[in-house]
Amino acid sequence: MKNTYTPQDIDEIINSRNAAEGEQLEFKEAKINFSNTDRADYCAGIANAGGGKMLLGIKNDGEIIGTAVYTGTIQKVPHEIFQTLKIHIKVEEIYRKKGRVVIFEIPPRPYATVVKSSAKYRYPIRVGESLTEISDDEFRRIINEKQVKLNIDEILELEKIRVNDGIKIVTNKDKFLDLGILEKVGQGRGTKYTISRKYYEMVDKTWKFTKIHGLPRSKNKDLILSHIEKHKKGYSKDFQLLLETGPDNVKNLLSELKKIGKIKCVGKNRHAYWVLND
Repeated sequence: MKNTYTPQDIDEIINSRNAAEGEQLEFKEAKINFSNTDRADYCAGIANAGGGKMLLGIKNDGEIIGTAVYTGTIQKVPHEIFQTLKIHIKVEEIYRKKGRVVIFEIPPRPYATVVKSSAKYRYPIRVGESLTEISDDEFRRIINEKQVKLNIDEILELEKIRVNDGIKIVTNKDKFLDLGILEKVGQGRGTKYTISRKYYEMVDKTWKFTKIHGLPRSKNKDLILSHIEKHKKGYSKDFQLLLETGPDNVKNLLSELKKIGKIKCVGKNRHAYWVLND
C-alpha cells in the first residue's frame, strides 16, 4: 500500500509546531519498544482531545532518532487498534536519513462518544503535553451531545426487531426512522424494518445508548445486574451513562446490591469495577 506521507511531510509536521508537542501532536522516542498499553492510552487520549498525530522515533524537541517498532508488522497495527478502541487509525512508516519514523493519524472521537482505553487509563484525554483521566464534567458533556430518549416499551421493541433481524409491523416506526436507528428494506407487501448501522454504532460500547427515564429503583438495579451479567463486569461511569444519573445515585444502588450479596467490587479508585457475586 502506497504511503500517504512523504519524508517532506514529516519535516513539515515537526517544523510547523516548532518542535514542540501540542494538544494534537505527540512525539515518542520509542527506539525499540512501544507498549500496547501506551499505544491504546495515547490513541484514545488524542482522539478524545479532537484527533491528531503521534510520531514514533522522534524526541520531544523534534530530533529524529528513528524507531524499530512494528518493523515488518506495521500493516497489522490499525486492525489491532480497532479491536481495542473501535476507531480507525492510519499507521505508516517513513524513512528519513536520520532514521525510520512511524506516524499514527488519529481521528477525532465519534460524536457523543468517549473513546475507552482500559489500559493505564479508563477514559484518557490529552491535555497540554500530558495524558489524564477525563473529568466527570467533560464526560457528561460529551455523552450528552446528542440525547436519544426512549421509554421502556420502545427499548423492548427495538430489541424485538434486533433479535428477529427485522419485522414488518413496528409500532414506533416514525420515531425510529426519524432518529435514524431503523431502516426500511424492500417495497410494497415485502417491506420490513431492520436495525440501522447507526444503532449499532451507538451501542458499540459496553453501555446502552438509551436514556431511560422514570424507572423504579428496582428496575435500575435489574439493569445494573443485567449489564454486569452480559459484560462480565461494569464500572461506575458505565452505570451513570446507562441510567442517566449521577455518581452518588449509582454509588447508593451499588451499595444496596452489595449489601444483599448480589455483587462485589474488584480493585480500588479509578480502576475499581463490579462483578456478580459467586
